[in-house]
Amino acid sequence: MSAHKEWHPEKVRSQLTHPVIDGDGHWIEYGPVFVEQVRKAAGDKAADGLLRHMRRIPDALSLSIAAVARSRRLQGSLGVTGGLLLFSRSTTALSTDVLPTPPETTLAAFVGPEATASVRLGGAPIWLGLSVAADIAPGAPVLGYRRDAMVTPLHELSIFQPRAGLFVSFEP
Repeated sequence: MSAHKEWHPEKVRSQLTHPVIDGDGHWIEYGPVFVEQVRKAAGDKAADGLLRHMRRIPDALSLSIAAVARSRRLQGSLGVTGGLLLFSRSTTALSTDVLPTPPETTLAAFVGPEATASVRLGGAPIWLGLSVAADIAPGAPVLGYRRDAMVTPLHELSIFQPRAGLFVSFEP
């Protein structure tokens, strides 16, 4: 259709030789019609299964947080974590005036807030979760290089270390 012509819906419809059901690609509006066609073609059991499948997302979205918590499908927690970090370092001399240093492992403690959220996968005792935290590691090493007897710091690792991870847990 040209952008220079003026088109009116009545005129366009009068020139069509076929029906237009849905011009924007959605088919959800015709779910009840589709279910009845499945009922005729495959029987009540197939149609009822399709209806349950079609209700899955609207039903889940209509649940309150309290209802989800009662269903034991969603868990969350807030807390404080702590532990030890191992920083392992080895160097290579990049020029003749820079001396390599022997490999070294630095141990540093960390502590920080952590939040987790997990969802039960179906009816199985398997949970998929996400954990996010902001670890504070005051003993993080300083990165640098040594020329002769002098060490020049290049980069100091931040004491704040963000952490995020996915996990799977199993219920006995």
